[in-house]
Amino acid sequence: MEVREDQGHHQQIRAFLIIILGLVIATALGFWLRSMGISETNMVVVYILSVILISRLTPGYLWGIIAAVLATAAFNYFFTSPFHSFSVDDPTYWITFFIMTATAIIISAMNVRLQESIQVEAEAKREHYRNQLLRSISHDLRTPLTGIKGTSEMILQMTERTDPRYAMAEGIHQDANWLQEMVENVLSLTRLQDDGATLIRTPEVAEEIIGSAVVLAAARAPDHIIQTEMPEEILFVPMDARLMEQVLLNLLGNAVYKYCFSH
Repeated sequence: MEVREDQGHHQQIRAFLIIILGLVIATALGFWLRSMGISETNMVVVYILSVILISRLTPGYLWGIIAAVLATAAFNYFFTSPFHSFSVDDPTYWITFFIMTATAIIISAMNVRLQESIQVEAEAKREHYRNQLLRSISHDLRTPLTGIKGTSEMILQMTERTDPRYAMAEGIHQDANWLQEMVENVLSLTRLQDDGATLIRTPEVAEEIIGSAVVLAAARAPDHIIQTEMPEEILFVPMDARLMEQVLLNLLGNAVYKYCFSH
């Protein structure tokens, strides 16, 4: 918590220094342009450019707005008559100040939105590549896991329960089942997250989904008894049946393998 507060404090100091430095440079350029006999209009452009750069280098909208207001105040103080004063002799300057401030704020906001869209796009690409990697690894794991399960099942069928090798084969079989469930979960998750996939929710009978998950869990853990209590009335629940069944199966698997060691 303290680290985050320190980081936020450092970001605020950095943003404030960027504003000060940007406006100092813009003011220096303004003096140079005035010494060259260039009109005030170009000085306004210099300050607007400084606000754009400041908004590009600072996070969020607030600092761009502060920079726009301070840029207008600096232009008024240094380059409008009377000089070195915030008073205005020509009322038309108020229109200039308003347009300058509004333009700088709008451009700053557009710049911030552009940065945010770039960040979102970059994050989406990273998530896509991560999902592709997980999907590739999961597919590669499927084949050896299937072989391990098949071999362990064959050993279980060929071995007496009193044989020490039976317990070893049973443990291998259970671990292979657990790993296969994890692989299926990863594949389901990547399919759901990638390519803008959405949940397909249709009204399903809750008792059927729960019963199906219980049957699968009981088949994977024949030494355990799974009891369920269902309401008498039929409940229709909007859900993705396949994913909900997988969720319930995961919960039952955790309960069996992690918390029920002997019964």
